[in-house]
Amino acid sequence: MTPRLTLPIAGIATGMVKSAKDFETAFTGVEKTVDGTEEQMKNLREGIKKMAEELPSSTTEISAVAEAAGQLGIETDNILGFSKAMIDLGNSTNLSSEEASSQLAKFANITQMSQKNFDKLGSSIVDLGNNFATTEADIVSMSMRLAGAGKQVGLSQGDILGLATALSSVGVEAEMGGSAFSKAMVKMQSAVEVGGTQLDNVLNKTGKSLRDLQLMSDNDTKSFKELADGLGMTKTELKNMVTAGAQLKDFAKISGMSTDQFKKQWKKDAVGAINAFIKGLGNTKKQGKSAIALLQDMGLSEVRLRDSLLRAANSGDLFTRAVKTGNKAFKENKALTNEANKRYQTLDSRLEMTKNKLINVATN
Repeated sequence: MTPRLTLPIAGIATGMVKSAKDFETAFTGVEKTVDGTEEQMKNLREGIKKMAEELPSSTTEISAVAEAAGQLGIETDNILGFSKAMIDLGNSTNLSSEEASSQLAKFANITQMSQKNFDKLGSSIVDLGNNFATTEADIVSMSMRLAGAGKQVGLSQGDILGLATALSSVGVEAEMGGSAFSKAMVKMQSAVEVGGTQLDNVLNKTGKSLRDLQLMSDNDTKSFKELADGLGMTKTELKNMVTAGAQLKDFAKISGMSTDQFKKQWKKDAVGAINAFIKGLGNTKKQGKSAIALLQDMGLSEVRLRDSLLRAANSGDLFTRAVKTGNKAFKENKALTNEANKRYQTLDSRLEMTKNKLINVATN
């Protein structure tokens, strides 16, 4: 063999040996965070090597995501699926694999999502990012702010991602606006539970109307306290119940429903009730008051909360479309794979995958 050929071949061989050593080191990190049987760890190791042949990411890079998955509490049998979804997101969106891993693992925990659905979650994020005036990173950031309240009121992962998309599309910032919008959802939930079912029980026991209790609270505090005592409640508890009842009435009126209709809608489809309220808020002129005045009357006057709701109210059917898209993409589970595959067809990506295959062959 001539020296002219020997040097390049030697360089390639040296590179392959180094890559093999790097993988061994990286997989040691996986073994530290992943609690699996000998068979599971063997399958994980081989799975990472096979994945490198299908993605323009090295075994070392994939191992880093798998190691993080172990730290984040991803079950051993779900680590390969999780890692594939996170790397696809890192390669096809403005999210890095590390950022996606950390945020979405937490999102799944908060919303109690199955760990087998990370590809569906990624598809929803990608489709929303492709079809609305926001980015995948902004959608994820906002979703993290809405996840806790969203789970409490019964929203699906697609619902939460859709709301997050709509809010970020109208310029609401996650850190402030996301938390504010969560407060609005909690207030709706409280209005339905406290101002609905619990207040109905009080009204049935006392034979009084909501208006009667409001007038008594405002004008006859002594009688109001005696009534609360007779019900085994404090005056503050009864007052809060009356306030929740008034808010329920307002939420329903703005949404174009009776209180009973709003309660049923909320329990059946909370995101539908939220959308109805947002649409109604955008049409407040028909009710003879500005949206600002109505929010003030309802006690929703905190600046960030009011700003988020007003921006939402002026967005037309944006919220409805975003929620529909988020749920459809989650169910179809195509967008992430399609977007990633576009990136993997480039020459650079194909060369990386070819290199990974050669390394695997040389190190088997």
